[in-house]
Amino acid sequence: MKGGVIMNRSLNKKKFESFIKVVYQFLRIGVIALYVLLALLVLTSVVFPFIPKELFDFELSNLDQIDIQSGTLLYEFRGIVTFVGIVNVKWLLNLLFIVLTVNLLFFQFILIQLKTIITDVSNKIPFSDKNVKRLKYMGIAYLISSIVLPIVNGTLFVTLAKTFNIFDATINFSIDFQSVFIGIIILIIAYVFEYGAALQEDIDLTV
Repeated sequence: MKGGVIMNRSLNKKKFESFIKVVYQFLRIGVIALYVLLALLVLTSVVFPFIPKELFDFELSNLDQIDIQSGTLLYEFRGIVTFVGIVNVKWLLNLLFIVLTVNLLFFQFILIQLKTIITDVSNKIPFSDKNVKRLKYMGIAYLISSIVLPIVNGTLFVTLAKTFNIFDATINFSIDFQSVFIGIIILIIAYVFEYGAALQEDIDLTV
């Protein structure tokens, strides 16, 4: 009641349940797809060492400039060297598989946490202690990834520069502030859920 007027806010349960089902299926497909990709990467990593090194000899054409950007990392290879001859890229590809695996593991972790949270919401226990922990794990994971992923991804491009004998490459590194922002927002939501769980517990005790 507010100002003598009874406030009546009703939730369209059918629409909400339909929305939750769609989100759940989307996350379920995403988790399965990432499992498949991770399995392919693992399989490739197992088979890869047995492939003859000579098959990865790469013939270079003349390149005057290469600009590569990954997240908050900017790589500029311009006017440094003329690329000629042949280089072997087997180790570079192997490192690429490792970098992709690390990135996919992070996103898989996030999707699994979201999927389990949505499952609890559909079971009408959104403010469970487990969901609070899952949200906190997600927030911390994003904060860690804001530093770790740029370093991991940067390692790939440093190796790329060494492979092509680019000694004057400019590599600018910075924390991924977008991930930091997302991590902080998720942690705030986690503490809101924790407060909601406490309120729900008080209501259950008074009923």
